[in-house]
Amino acid sequence: LTTREKNKSESIIDSKLLSERYSELAQKNKFICIQLLHPEKSEIENEYYDFNLKELLVGLDTLNNYLTFDLMSFYKDSLGINSANAADYFWKIDGHHNSKGYEAMGKGVFSFIKPVVIRKINENNHRKSY
Repeated sequence: LTTREKNKSESIIDSKLLSERYSELAQKNKFICIQLLHPEKSEIENEYYDFNLKELLVGLDTLNNYLTFDLMSFYKDSLGINSANAADYFWKIDGHHNSKGYEAMGKGVFSFIKPVVIRKINENNHRKSY
């Protein structure tokens, strides 16, 4: 293996271990940990992440109290952000979201978190009724 391939493999292992630990912590302390996948402008324009996330995400859906939300698909499917207009959502100089981009991110996070919060409220109300 090249140094780059070895580093990638080690980072995937480390990241999965970190996700497992966050899952354990979330379960122990009764909260839900949400991992947010956030594309850069070039990744939106190319319609794929520069780093292949498939290996990284395998098995995470089985972790307790741990969820993953990908903004890439939300940006594309719900907000129509694509290669033609991605530049409207990022600062030209540093590549971070501008106010329009943070608004889009907020909408995405809200759309994902709202049903999670509602489900948690319903579970808590159900437990209290006994």
